[in-house]
Amino acid sequence: MWIDELTDNEREVLRAAECEGNYEAPFGFSYEIAIYNYATIPATAARGALASLVKKGILDHDRFREDGMLWNYYSVPDKQKIKELREYFGRS
Repeated sequence: MWIDELTDNEREVLRAAECEGNYEAPFGFSYEIAIYNYATIPATAARGALASLVKKGILDHDRFREDGMLWNYYSVPDKQKIKELREYFGRS
């Protein structure tokens, strides 16, 4: 399975995103919320994993200005991958 080929940090970022509850666009999950509230890796490792996941085409990255702040949001563009991720992390 493609998930098994990911690094530990990449899997941890995706697990943290699932804890936040939403892989799907239009917003997906926010880096700031998912990483600081749910991840068990340092923010620098999480940023590297997110960049790698975007480069691999697993995540889409968007920025939105909200309340005067610029937020980084990520989503999984492939519905099949969303289903596989939810199954992998024990959610349906």
